[in-house]
Amino acid sequence: MPKTRNVNRIGTFAVLALLAVLLNAPVQAPIGANVGGIVTDNSGAVLPGVTITITNTATGRTRSLVTSSDGRYRAVALEPGPYQIVAELQGFGTIRRAITLVIGSDATLDVSMALATLNETVTVTGEGPLVEVAKSQPSSVMTGQQLENLPVLSRNFLVLAQLMPGAGPAPKQQNQFAITKFGGPGDQRFGYITLVDGGDLHEPIWGHPSINLSQDSVAEFKVFRNQWDAEYGGALAAIVNVVTKSGTNRMTGSAYYFGRDDSLNAKNAYAKTKPPFQEARLGASFGGPIIENRTHYFVSYEQQKTDSANITALPPSNPFATLENGIYPNFTKDRNFLGRVDHRFNDAHSLYVRYALGYWIRDDGTRPMRTLNGITLSPHTEIQKSLSNSVVAEEKWIVSDTKLNTLRFHVLDNQLRGEPHSFEPRVQRPSFAWGQYFRDPQWFPQHKYSLADTFFLGGRGHDVKFGGEFSYTDTGFGSHFYERGSWVFNTDAPFDQNNPETWPFSLQIWTPGTFDFKSNIFAAFAQDTWRLGSRVNLNLGLRYDYETNLRDNKNQFSVFTKYAGLDRIIDKNRSNSEFDNFQPRLGATWNVRGDGKFIARAGWGYYITLNQPFFELYSQSQDVGGKLFITDPQKLRHYPDINAVLGGKSVEDAAAAGGSAPLIIGNTYGRPRQATATAGVSWQLTSTTSMDADFVHARGTRQLCLSDKCLSFVDRNLPASGPISEANPRPIPTLAYVFAFENFVKSSYDALEMQVRQRVRGGNSLQASYTLSRSLLNVNNGTPRALFFNNTGYNGDDNRHILTASFSTELPWQTQLSAITQLMSGSPVPANSGLDLDGDGAPGDRPPGLPVTVGRGDTEAELKIINDFRAARGLAPLTSDVLKLHSYKTINLRATKSLRLGGARRMELFLEAFNVTNFVNRIGVGNNISLATFGIPTGATDARQMQWGARYSF
Repeated sequence: MPKTRNVNRIGTFAVLALLAVLLNAPVQAPIGANVGGIVTDNSGAVLPGVTITITNTATGRTRSLVTSSDGRYRAVALEPGPYQIVAELQGFGTIRRAITLVIGSDATLDVSMALATLNETVTVTGEGPLVEVAKSQPSSVMTGQQLENLPVLSRNFLVLAQLMPGAGPAPKQQNQFAITKFGGPGDQRFGYITLVDGGDLHEPIWGHPSINLSQDSVAEFKVFRNQWDAEYGGALAAIVNVVTKSGTNRMTGSAYYFGRDDSLNAKNAYAKTKPPFQEARLGASFGGPIIENRTHYFVSYEQQKTDSANITALPPSNPFATLENGIYPNFTKDRNFLGRVDHRFNDAHSLYVRYALGYWIRDDGTRPMRTLNGITLSPHTEIQKSLSNSVVAEEKWIVSDTKLNTLRFHVLDNQLRGEPHSFEPRVQRPSFAWGQYFRDPQWFPQHKYSLADTFFLGGRGHDVKFGGEFSYTDTGFGSHFYERGSWVFNTDAPFDQNNPETWPFSLQIWTPGTFDFKSNIFAAFAQDTWRLGSRVNLNLGLRYDYETNLRDNKNQFSVFTKYAGLDRIIDKNRSNSEFDNFQPRLGATWNVRGDGKFIARAGWGYYITLNQPFFELYSQSQDVGGKLFITDPQKLRHYPDINAVLGGKSVEDAAAAGGSAPLIIGNTYGRPRQATATAGVSWQLTSTTSMDADFVHARGTRQLCLSDKCLSFVDRNLPASGPISEANPRPIPTLAYVFAFENFVKSSYDALEMQVRQRVRGGNSLQASYTLSRSLLNVNNGTPRALFFNNTGYNGDDNRHILTASFSTELPWQTQLSAITQLMSGSPVPANSGLDLDGDGAPGDRPPGLPVTVGRGDTEAELKIINDFRAARGLAPLTSDVLKLHSYKTINLRATKSLRLGGARRMELFLEAFNVTNFVNRIGVGNNISLATFGIPTGATDARQMQWGARYSF
């Protein structure tokens, strides 16, 4: 359970953390946008001393500066939004320019001034350039207008990130909001990090954001793809930078409702009947001035409740299909709240404070109890809950025209829980599983405090920023994994005590416990944009991260006395940290034609992710607690009597007598890393349309992953060769396996990423992207046994082609049509035998020569290996259809009718259709090549869904 915090300790920590930053203790960069350029006269000569006034036309906040001796001006860390830029110099006519700045943009806006006798005042309306001249990093923006207009069934803003190059729907929605994948890392939990108003909402297990912000609370977001400045860290493939809405000088607000039910849903292709379904989502937001031009507020709230059903559709070849197939009710609830206040103290100092709350619950629902072989089995279902609170406070200090400092404090409190529907022992057959969900009950309370500072310094030919961040993280774990025991069978045949072929392969049982992991993280960075003449810019950066408790040595070393002989595996002299975390970033841009409309760019960067505390805590739950892994057939023949298997002993006493199986943090355990190179162009085709094309080459090393395609742990208690036996025992005979988390997985990602964007104007927009990619894995752990198998192949997240498009267009009679289309190649399928082929005591090996995934590459050779393996066991051959990859296709539409109610008030009526053409997108392909179900999908994503809604706004 979460521990009670001592108020004095928190206060002491806060003071020490503040001192650390003030003493340049090392930051995620401040959110915002930059704008700058050169001011010249009609002859092209630069004009120093020009007064530049930059005004946010929504909030009234202004910033004034003066051009330098070379006629340059630059304003950084501006709040995204609409701006007016005014240039004034005695003797010249005043110039006014209008520009809209988006998050993370670095806009170039040059100004030409004429003599006052020729032109007193010129107002130029329009928008900023679509191409960034000085930035070599590929990026994509999703604007507030697109968030408002495009159809999103779940109203999860990260779904719209799937419209960007290199991104797509996650193959498995493992948890809450992990619905989008980026690039090709070994495990997507290390792929990206989501920053909201500068504070990361990183969840400690799966790595996705822990709060699903309402779309009405998101102003816009930007995704840095494959490369980013040294100010950002903690991810391998993407940085998602989100800015929430703030109030303006005009009072605005909205209230909305979206609803669905089964009457308008199509029947799932794998369901005999249409399951019951009902969903209601409602919310509201409002904001405005507290003090005009000085203090503003914004508030939003949303809640959603879905009553649905799980469909189990096992193929007829599955022996449990008749028993288990059916429709089983479930429900999901989601609530989120956001409040924000922005205040300008004076021309030099401003502050914002943002609070976000998210509460989420998913109940898989219960199922009937089953009786198999005289044993009562419960459904393998769970309830998941998450409660998260995030507070960000950022102070901005404009020191001078060329100097600016930002200071940010972020608190994230995240509580994730899992609860089972029942507590019977778990039974896993090759074709199905029953019993207590193996990981429940469990809870992960995390408390994270971060303090960050960034200083901007402008100069002739250089724009420099440097700073750092200090974070303290305390993550707990209440573990009940396998506390009632988990039986694993290698056969679907009924248990017969007189037939050893039907006995269980293994029994796992752990003692429950509460564990804790604390760590301090320091980061420092420096980044320079160096202008080499008028056409070439260099982006140079360096970042360094340091974590104080990476390998959890205190707990790892304490298990020496608990497990005799373990000190032969865990190095007593190993460091508890990594010291080689230097991350250089290099990039260059070339303004090819000199007009800022065709930019060639290239870059290279080295990236290291955040540590996921889950790995250390999972290890603690097995090492500090008690764990047994039994594979002795003479003991397992007593199934299902656990007391008889243990010989009447407790788990602790049985473990002391032999058979404990700790899972340790390996000596080389560390944070995954990746080197990425990009080269491409950015081309402004017209005043409203741009195209980007980039080649990407990424190589990941020291990767970690926990999935059915790769496992980043290796058994360090195996004989040098041959199967385990009395004549060939484990080196430490009192222990079973000793799995060590180690970073031996390598990944690669090669891609051509392209996008075409048309600037949003009113209700009209167009955006399309295409990615041609190849993502590979090498999961060879370097041991002789691993070398026996083929441990290379395509990443299970690999998609050869991804094509997405979205548009929105205004039609007559105040109507609007918007759409999203996604087409994606199928992903290769992880394959295993379900058997222990090398005698190491762990089932799930692949036949020699079979890659980690199948269906892409030499499918004829893969099928031959599979069928040769099946023939040797008297099994019928499989046809080539089992290696067919299933593509993903969907078209989503929204029709909107607006009703003007006077002034700024309006009512919008929505009708949305998702998967409107009712494509059957198959999922749940069988992975065990020993079974007739291999390669056969067991389900499909949602069939056509209809949703209606209404929104009142003012």
